[in-house]
Amino acid sequence: MDNTTLKACITKTLKREFPTCKVYKDKQETKVKLPAFFVRYINVIQQDRGMGFFEQNYLVEIHHRPGPSIPANELNTYLELTGGQVVDILNVVRDDESSFSVRALNLESRIEDGVLTVVGTYQILRKRITEAQDPFMQTLKEEQKVR
Repeated sequence: MDNTTLKACITKTLKREFPTCKVYKDKQETKVKLPAFFVRYINVIQQDRGMGFFEQNYLVEIHHRPGPSIPANELNTYLELTGGQVVDILNVVRDDESSFSVRALNLESRIEDGVLTVVGTYQILRKRITEAQDPFMQTLKEEQKVR
């Protein structure tokens, strides 16, 4: 599992739940079709947890811009409902093919200037991959001599 698995899970979940919305990842397009989600992975923090394990925290920011078909007097209600739905569906993301699943540590949504923003952190604990080593002192030979 790497961060591309997490990115793919979030993107697939958004596409499945919002089939009429375009999902843009990490890079900005010059020609944007609305309604759309913009998914950005801001930061990855890695910390050693000992015993061969390490923890990775992924900070994800998602913006949603609705299309022009939403009347101005209904925009905030639409964005509040959509924000709640996005938080619910992204609380746990999974990929059935690779049996990968991760729960968000926190997810929050806010509305600013007619744009929905959802920010969340995902934490993954992984075992460090090391090459197999010969058992300690296996290569020593015992030699006995009488003097």
